[in-house]
Amino acid sequence: MSVYLLSITYWASLLILAPVTVFGLGAPINVRPGDISPEEISAWVTNMNGDKVCEIEGEITLEDLNEECVTGADYAPFSAMWIGVVIFWALNIIVFMITFFMKKGTASDWYKNVFFYGAYELAELVANKSDELREEGNSAPQPCWKPVFIFWWSFSIKYFIPWALLSLMMWNFKADIDLTLVDSYPSTDEAGVTTMVDFYRGYGKYNDMWQIVGFIYPLIGLICFLVPICVVTTPEEKLTERDA
Repeated sequence: MSVYLLSITYWASLLILAPVTVFGLGAPINVRPGDISPEEISAWVTNMNGDKVCEIEGEITLEDLNEECVTGADYAPFSAMWIGVVIFWALNIIVFMITFFMKKGTASDWYKNVFFYGAYELAELVANKSDELREEGNSAPQPCWKPVFIFWWSFSIKYFIPWALLSLMMWNFKADIDLTLVDSYPSTDEAGVTTMVDFYRGYGKYNDMWQIVGFIYPLIGLICFLVPICVVTTPEEKLTERDA
């Protein structure tokens, strides 16, 4: 019961809070210095040196940036994404404590079989590999670093790395779908009024063909990963022996 509660809480909160943190809480909540309202900011661009500069109400040359955007040249956007991170880890720490108080055995049993379920054994195997020259049955005490390594390895594999990787994927996905101004061209309507039409691209401003290819290749890799998991033609020998 404790293992199910811990696992369901972790993965449900991760799958919900990771996109909410990046997409919902990722927008800047602070305003540039000076008397410039957010409505005046039309875009943020990057100059050749990689420094962030601003563009206000239409076209502006790099020579004008120091004059027009001097108050916002050092602007650093600050978002509320940290709130999502705090909520995620606080929620899981509470569940860790609940499962600990629900334990039926010793604290060591909870530590190995609930908190690090599925990871503790692997971490111990990895730690033992580094000590493979020890003679079998040696009664000498274990190295002092072994419990620390097992905790670090198990926590990283079971809790930290999935959270870090999914958060990174959400950040990259958001960066790919954010539209960037590529060009502007004049357009004349039926009344003869000419206006400038902005042309945007996402995914690094690549051509449409490369954007399609960039979507298809990872999709093929995902299919090649999932199909062998779902379509099993040869049963495992150990499972066959167990069911015999």
